[in-house]
Amino acid sequence: MELWEEETSRYHKRLSQVENWKPNLSSLIERLPDVPLSYTPSTQGIIAINISYFALSCMSFADQAVTTFLTLWRNGLFTTISLPARLMYELWGATHFAGQTLAQMQDSSKIEQALRRTQRLTIGARSEVELPWGSITDERSIHVMDFVRSLTDAYPQAEDTYAYLCESCHPSYLRLMTWLMAGPPLQNWTNKKFRESAHNLIDRTLQSVEQALEGIVLDTTKTLVLALPYIEKDNQG
Repeated sequence: MELWEEETSRYHKRLSQVENWKPNLSSLIERLPDVPLSYTPSTQGIIAINISYFALSCMSFADQAVTTFLTLWRNGLFTTISLPARLMYELWGATHFAGQTLAQMQDSSKIEQALRRTQRLTIGARSEVELPWGSITDERSIHVMDFVRSLTDAYPQAEDTYAYLCESCHPSYLRLMTWLMAGPPLQNWTNKKFRESAHNLIDRTLQSVEQALEGIVLDTTKTLVLALPYIEKDNQG
């Protein structure tokens, strides 16, 4: 075992929990209608269906980000490990924002606003992105910082944590050099000052991953629970 592997072995239990993060939501998912729909939904139903599948898709995106994060970790490729970590955090923000959009429908005066936000969530973009049916979307997507800011009702330090992750996702020499020296071939763990700094960096980054995944699970579950009554009311009618 190399030195970097010995030093990071303290995180193995937490990594195992990250690897097995995804919950079984089959009891909720099986209640969603097949697409294309066999009935004409209400506006509330359209929003509920789109938000439900959006949240479930974010969960799938996060699952692939987890695989990437773990693959990079296990190979000591730490300089790029914050990229999937930040994506997970953004996906938590997107899922949380989607849930807030769905909750708007509880105020009947905000249904049209919720529909508009849903369209921006599901078919919005900031460049020329082709829609599945062939044309270019003209919807402007929600800004990622709006996703992050939406988290502050649950986690007031959300923007600070996101900024911390971003530092490792840009060409920040000091931060990337710490990551580089954490893995092979440099593995500068015999340096006491570096060892303390690197463990702080790894621990805080891993904490953000754990928090994001927990948040995605909570928000996706809450979204499905809130959405299903709207969907089932239409389907039964």
